Amino acid sequence: MPWRVLTTESATRLAHAASLEPGVSGAVVCDREGRPLGAVTRGDAVREAALASLVTARTAALTAPGGDLRGMGRMLVGATLKYITTAGPDGAFVIIPCGEGSLFVSLAHGPSLESAVAGLQTTIERYL
Repeated sequence: MPWRVLTTESATRLAHAASLEPGVSGAVVCDREGRPLGAVTRGDAVREAALASLVTARTAALTAPGGDLRGMGRMLVGATLKYITTAGPDGAFVIIPCGEGSLFVSLAHGPSLESAVAGLQTTIERYL
C-alpha cells in the first residue's frame, strides 16, 4: 500500500486517533526531519518528535547496505523496521514509521505492548 504524504491535517487526525487507543497517554506524528506535524500529548511534542526522528533514522540506517556499525549492521541488512520500543518505570514509548515520518506514542501501564502496537498499526493503516 503506498503511503500518503503526511500533511498537518492527516498527522493531526492520526495523532488524535492514536491517542484514543487503549493504554496510550500521548501521541506525536513527525516528519523525517523531526518536526511535529500533529500531537496529542502532555509531554514536549518537539522533543518527542526529535527523538522519534533520530531513533528511526539511526535504526533504518543499520538496515541499509553499508549501514554497518562496527560489524553489527551486517546482521540487520535487508531487515524491515516495523517499530521501536523502550520501557521504564513510568511506562513505555513506541516509535512506528508511518508515511514520510514517524508516530511516537507514550504508553501507560496497561495493555500488552503487542496488543498496543497492533492497534496502533491498524490506526496508521486507517488514516494513511
